[in-house]
Amino acid sequence: MVAILNPAPAKKLSSHILRRIDIITPNISEAEILSGIEIRGKSGVLKAVQSILKKGPKTVIITMGKKAHFFITQVKHFLLRLRQ
Repeated sequence: MVAILNPAPAKKLSSHILRRIDIITPNISEAEILSGIEIRGKSGVLKAVQSILKKGPKTVIITMGKKAHFFITQVKHFLLRLRQ
């Protein structure tokens, strides 16, 4: 079984919960709260996701509204730009 979590509304989650999540799908503000890192640009996204991955989830998908989604696993990462 795969555990997927959309952490809305934005709030800190316990390590007990995060260790049990396979895929987590925060938006930018939720990722900032989960990681404790202010996200500014791609490098900020990478730092925040690395922090979240260390807490347990195996894959993080940062949703960026109509712009894009940023997929990161423990092995690789990529940006998926959405057509408007």
